[in-house]
Amino acid sequence: MDDIHDAVFVMDASSALGPDGFSGGFYQRCWEVVGSDVVLAVQSFFRTGVVFPGLNSSFIVLLPKLKDSILIDQFCPIVLSNFLFKISSKILADRLAQIAARIVSPHQFGFIRDRHIEDCIALASDYVNVTHKKCYGGNLAMEIDIHKAFDTLDWSFLRRVLQAFGFSLVFIDWIDSILRSSRLSVLINGSSEGYFRCSRGVRQGPSFPSFVWYCKGFP
Repeated sequence: MDDIHDAVFVMDASSALGPDGFSGGFYQRCWEVVGSDVVLAVQSFFRTGVVFPGLNSSFIVLLPKLKDSILIDQFCPIVLSNFLFKISSKILADRLAQIAARIVSPHQFGFIRDRHIEDCIALASDYVNVTHKKCYGGNLAMEIDIHKAFDTLDWSFLRRVLQAFGFSLVFIDWIDSILRSSRLSVLINGSSEGYFRCSRGVRQGPSFPSFVWYCKGFP
């Protein structure tokens, strides 16, 4: 119960609204009224592994990267999720963060506690500055970018990776349930029309889905 309360009050109260229209500020201000129901809803997920219908529904807002964006790859998608759903995701993210550094490759710096992406950038900069010097075997520098990396992750592969790491079946089923219950609707001029289901990929950002994505790389 304390984990649920802490998750509610640590998240941004002013974040954009999801499909249900309730902000974090609503849950924080009205906690004495709605708190018991929120606790029961979150506990129900962890007890049964079932996400309530519609709870994991989100809006996608397409923000233009350029002044006159036309093509789909010229837009940046932003996902607006229901705050109530994000509570369970936040709890999982906090628990995973405690062991992330032990199981994720030391070469991965993003979204891992006590690791800083600035260190990786500084290391790459230092290496580039010495590549002109001759050394045994020669020098090689490569820049690799996985196209739509978060969008292309196969869920069945992710499940096998988590099993290989030794996560319990219950925990893996929680993640699987969250991924497979997701539904998205694109907002166009402020309005949405219907939802479609996802079949692969995870959401990007400092959260449980992003950590799960990084789990695909073994130490």
